[in-house]
Amino acid sequence: MRWLLSPLVNTAAAGALPTLRAAADPDVRGGDLYGPGGWHGVKARPERVEAAAVARDEAAGATLWERCEQLTGVRYPQA
Repeated sequence: MRWLLSPLVNTAAAGALPTLRAAADPDVRGGDLYGPGGWHGVKARPERVEAAAVARDEAAGATLWERCEQLTGVRYPQA
């Protein structure tokens, strides 16, 4: 099965590259998102990418935040 999926998925080391680039590249700006930039974001070198629409949905984000607080019991003061 691995040989079948290998053209579509990164190794763990390659999967870490977007995080490393975001942390170490001096040209990165706050709020930038990095991920595989190729076809459908699959197995490509890390580059700046656009967040999915659902990731920009403030109502969904607020719901997720509240649920995480409920599940973890950790609360943060409102900013």
